[in-house]
Amino acid sequence: MATKPLPDQALLLKLLRYEPETGKLFWLPRPLEMFSDHGIGAELNCRNWNRRYANREAFPCASPKGAKGYVQAQIFRGKYQAHRIIWKMVTGEEPDQIDHISGIRADNRFSNLRAVSCAENKRNLGIDKRNKSGCTGVLWHKAAGKWWASIQKDGQRHNLGLYENLENAVRARKAAERRLGFHPNHGRIARPESRP
Repeated sequence: MATKPLPDQALLLKLLRYEPETGKLFWLPRPLEMFSDHGIGAELNCRNWNRRYANREAFPCASPKGAKGYVQAQIFRGKYQAHRIIWKMVTGEEPDQIDHISGIRADNRFSNLRAVSCAENKRNLGIDKRNKSGCTGVLWHKAAGKWWASIQKDGQRHNLGLYENLENAVRARKAAERRLGFHPNHGRIARPESRP
């Protein structure tokens, strides 16, 4: 899925202040030249905007269902995800994807963000809520009457075998995750989508 191009880094640095330790963005006061007349005068628009927004949190909460827990807001009529804005502000880059290392999508501390490919991002997913074994890639194989372990990488599913007990199936899955370069957080239990 293609993402909307972000505003220029220089513009973002004029509009926003970022706190890397908290992951929060704040609106900076805007100069008069950023406002057009709109019938009531640029000076009045500038004064009203700054009174209402300057030095206040720009992306104050996680977005509704459609945003899947990501923090997002509007900049000049365009909707953007905070983690992408932050990455561009700090690095000047616009990567393919940004991974929230902890799995908490509203945690935008810079230490929790990393630029990744789509494939890398999939190697740091939480456990699916429908999972019954407690381990991603391990399920009960009814016909065999055993636990089945498998792993998928780069669109290819790898069979890790059938096991008499759950512990051995989980051990096989975890070993395959390490061997194939999965993030240590992969398969973690989902936590509430809230800021730290």
